[in-house]
Amino acid sequence: MIARSGSDLAADRAHMVRALDRVRGYLEAHANGSAATAQPDLADDSALARLRGVFGLSRFERDVLLLAAAPELDGTFATLFAQASGDAARAYPTLSLALAALPEPAWSAVTPDAPLRHWRLVQIDGPSVVTGVLRADEAIVNTLLGFAHHDSRLEPYSSDLLGDSSILSAEQNAVASAVVSLWSRNDRAHVQLVCPDRLLARAVTRRVAESTGVAPLVLRHASMPLDPGDLLAVLRACERDVLIRGGFAVLECDDGDDPHRRRTIELIVERFGPALLVLAPSRVHLSQEGVVTLDVTRPTRDEQSAYWEASLGADGADAAGRRLAAQFDLDLATIGTVAASVAPDATADDVWDAVRAQARPQLDALAERIESPARRSDLVLAPDRRRLLRQIVHHVRYRDLVYHRWGFADSVSGESGLTVLFSGASGTGKSLAARVLANELRLDLYRVDLSAVFSKYIGETEKNLRQIFDAAESGGVVLLFDEADALFGKRSEVSDSHDRHANVEVSYLLQRLERFNGVAILTTNMREAFDAAFMRRFRFVVEFPFPDAVLRQRIWRRTFPAATPTDGLDFALLAKLAIPGGNIRNIALNATVRAAARAAGAVGMEDVAAAVRVEYAKLDRSMHDPDLTRWLEAVPQRDVVRAS
Repeated sequence: MIARSGSDLAADRAHMVRALDRVRGYLEAHANGSAATAQPDLADDSALARLRGVFGLSRFERDVLLLAAAPELDGTFATLFAQASGDAARAYPTLSLALAALPEPAWSAVTPDAPLRHWRLVQIDGPSVVTGVLRADEAIVNTLLGFAHHDSRLEPYSSDLLGDSSILSAEQNAVASAVVSLWSRNDRAHVQLVCPDRLLARAVTRRVAESTGVAPLVLRHASMPLDPGDLLAVLRACERDVLIRGGFAVLECDDGDDPHRRRTIELIVERFGPALLVLAPSRVHLSQEGVVTLDVTRPTRDEQSAYWEASLGADGADAAGRRLAAQFDLDLATIGTVAASVAPDATADDVWDAVRAQARPQLDALAERIESPARRSDLVLAPDRRRLLRQIVHHVRYRDLVYHRWGFADSVSGESGLTVLFSGASGTGKSLAARVLANELRLDLYRVDLSAVFSKYIGETEKNLRQIFDAAESGGVVLLFDEADALFGKRSEVSDSHDRHANVEVSYLLQRLERFNGVAILTTNMREAFDAAFMRRFRFVVEFPFPDAVLRQRIWRRTFPAATPTDGLDFALLAKLAIPGGNIRNIALNATVRAAARAAGAVGMEDVAAAVRVEYAKLDRSMHDPDLTRWLEAVPQRDVVRAS
């Protein structure tokens, strides 16, 4: 029952005056010892008539409701109640008085299952049903006067949040039309609307409400009582509200695997009588018959781009929207949140960084976010390897143009993700290159914790991997699998259940990589350990060779920061050390610490020699170059001990 216009409200109140006069007449007749004579019903469209029709009230039940509401509407009834009951202390309505004074009395009208008490239209205060005070529910009294029905008991569980239906595509509008069409045939049908985007689900609900012409009662599943008894009491109040509105209820569910969540939803769907629309981020497998399930897919890349453009509302918003939608797979609520948080004069990079921060996935237990200032200048590689890394950046930056505007998404698998393999000995720069790529792309880098991913329980490893890959796609991050041969290794002959389980994990990885739409970097120093099927799925395989003397000299020159003082370092001699960049950086750091500890003021060859001895001892290696051997022998071995 919707709110009435001013003239309708006046008509409702005028009708109530006439209805109360009729009840007044019954009471006066009873006080005078006369029998009540039923008056004929008048055809009208008053609030009272609509309530009677909604709940199927008999004429006696209707008059009992009026009797219970009379003290709230007209203070003169108190004296009349006392006169009619013959007791000055009983200046209030009772069931005893109703049965004696009103025409066509029926005891069954106030049983717990009858409409008056089942729907809490009236309640009886006191130990005795017969002599207790008969009261009309406050919300019902207001409804009788023509106001929109509002039950304050539902405020902790309900919400007025509905989306903007103007954002819906033709396909999404068709889903809303399907719901309306179903309810036109069965006005008590239950529909499950599966939509991972909450704002989009609310927008579809808005379109349904606009098509039906009523405001729905929106319930938050997370706020509903946990106790079944309390839940059923709330559901009954919700049903009453929906019946009076003449509309439908919406149950907005959160995502999760909690079994209690499903049981609560099932109980609501089972016990709720009127039309119900369940908004679920993922499909809830309900055991009840007759629940129609409709799917609303996540916003497409084009829809996200259009929403970015509308939300940013600035010059160049269309280009920015395409760029953001190509990299981040976000729901509309997140897009709106980011757009509202950035300043009007924000640059494209400012918006991009705001999206990165907002979209960061919750992977604390499975992956670690790596923050590093690494830039391309920190990488010392041969020109052909640098060109390969540049191509990787281009594949990510221009994938929207190539795949979606130039049509490659239609001619290949449709996925524009990128999976690359960095192969080479330890310390040759594989992880550093991953950090450099993430920084050039302005994306967060997450290093996957393989110890947390692996599980001895069947299905858990696949579940962890699915969470990681899904987060990488939606959050626009770069995944780094260090020493990935442990996870992406070859399938083996099946000799027991452990082999079969391991092969299932590898097969799942193959399938997930095939569908992957993000950026993943795998590193290994055992390329031959990879299953051949994985090699086909790598867009690029970059080999990081052991650096020659020329590259090692460049690494030595770049290893010491510009702010680090050095004195007489012979980089040509140091380049003869047959070690990769990772070990060179260890030596440089240890040498600098030694120089600081001996208060030398600068890092000298003596410090580097001491650090070389430590590093070679760690590697269990010896010098083979005579020049290096003579240099180390010429430098005295002294421990540096300083008081703190």
